[in-house]
Amino acid sequence: FSFPYYLDSSPQITSPKAPPHHTIPKKSKMSDAEDELFDKEKWGEKLFSGSIEKRGVSAIKNWKTRHVELYETRLVYYTKEGDTSPKGSFIISEHTEFGHSKLRPFCFYLKSRPANAAADAPLQKLHLRAATTDSKGDWLA
Repeated sequence: FSFPYYLDSSPQITSPKAPPHHTIPKKSKMSDAEDELFDKEKWGEKLFSGSIEKRGVSAIKNWKTRHVELYETRLVYYTKEGDTSPKGSFIISEHTEFGHSKLRPFCFYLKSRPANAAADAPLQKLHLRAATTDSKGDWLA
């Protein structure tokens, strides 16, 4: 039995080599939904941006400051201003509701069911907190 040439420890080979058929797997193509997340041209005009607190949507409902950009069809949030990859987004459509929230002072929410979802599909809900009453009014205008 002998090892393949790329695992051979003979003196003429000083470092392991990959077999000739080895290739690095390519990244899988993003889904249309993921692709649209990064395609700013599909979001419409930017209406407003700034720092705001966002409530976590997982089991841990903590509040974190995020840089948020509001477009005609999407609210996109980043860890900090200047980041190029969004942390997440919320689709805004004719089905989206905006309202005042009683969770904390200066809070408001966005609530929506995707347009192509079934009537009994769960609502997406996002809670945000502005720094002041005036700032809250700017976000909801």
